[in-house]
Amino acid sequence: MSPPSSSIDRILNIGVIGARGVGKTTLIHCLLSGDRSIRLHRYDDDEYPYEEVYRTEPFEIKRKRMVIRIFDSPSPTILKHPCGAILVAKTSDAKSFQLIHAMPGFPRLSLERSVEGA
Repeated sequence: MSPPSSSIDRILNIGVIGARGVGKTTLIHCLLSGDRSIRLHRYDDDEYPYEEVYRTEPFEIKRKRMVIRIFDSPSPTILKHPCGAILVAKTSDAKSFQLIHAMPGFPRLSLERSVEGA
């Protein structure tokens, strides 16, 4: 059961943006679990094991009187919610690059993916 709205002082929306297979969802699970040992692995397109999943509902973390909502993008939902921060998984993907630069003024944290064997 969620706490009454009067007990929440702040809601922070965070978007995670990157190309297919770059590790957006894995990064979100790292943030949710606090487990820094989770590693992101590189897959070539023909051996990428997962379908791209677009979530319209954010992941939520509740901390004391704050709710943090994390949006798994490049879903269009990121454009409908004002975000206090954008986490960018490094990528050379043109569509993600265009989406990132279409949202000027947002603070960003660039994240380098750990690539095995590179």
